Amino acid sequence: MGQNTSKPIIVVKIGGRPAASMERLDSLMKDMAELGAQYHFALVHGGGAEVSELTRHFGLEPQFIDGIRMTTQEEMRLVDMVLGGSMNTRLLRRACLAGLEAVGLSGVDGGLFQCQSIGESPDGRINRTGRVVSVNPRVVAHQFAGGFTPILSSISVDDQGEGLNINADDAALALAEALQARSLIFISDIPGVLKADEVIHSLTPRGIEEEIKSGVIQGGMIPKVRASAGALSQGVEAVTIGDYHNQGDLDLLIRGSKGTKITR
Repeated sequence: MGQNTSKPIIVVKIGGRPAASMERLDSLMKDMAELGAQYHFALVHGGGAEVSELTRHFGLEPQFIDGIRMTTQEEMRLVDMVLGGSMNTRLLRRACLAGLEAVGLSGVDGGLFQCQSIGESPDGRINRTGRVVSVNPRVVAHQFAGGFTPILSSISVDDQGEGLNINADDAALALAEALQARSLIFISDIPGVLKADEVIHSLTPRGIEEEIKSGVIQGGMIPKVRASAGALSQGVEAVTIGDYHNQGDLDLLIRGSKGTKITR
């Protein structure tokens, strides 16, 4: 898919403080607008903090297992409201302010993500947290062809037509693989993969396993970097993990001058 477009494709996944800060969002959108002559951008977002805030407002306590949100039927309605509604619209408004022609999408639109539930919750309830089974990126390619920037929430649907909540990192990985993106950029609160409090600027799949074995890469970072290494074997040229503070940082992340860049 990526080879058939006129420009290289960059998939950006945003989360954490950068996704919550209007100032940083405005700068990121300006970066995307200015770099739009060079790249096609697709922006994938989550919104876990906002979802948790709303679920607690309605008396539902969020439940996580190994860092993965367990989504009940009742919570799925709120996930739709936040991710497919307020969060996506907020990002579109910031894009509009920056002069970026953006279109809001979700994993449901055009059958983008075909998904299934990860299984029952430990308490036996139906779990509306899902995983991506396959991707049909045509709707995104059509946005690129029209000169638009898709901004995607990570909600989707199962084969029974019921809603599913997809981890935004997983959605971004699946999309980047399907599009054979030039680069996948993970923007969050962390400056990159750290070693002795210093950012490791470059990693390979072999280097990742060595750093995991030595204990440098631990916890939730392990599945993230392993999934990133797996994306390289599916046609993604590079994956970068880093933070975003100021306008111009996106270009630095793409070029590997900021954050941790994973290549073969």
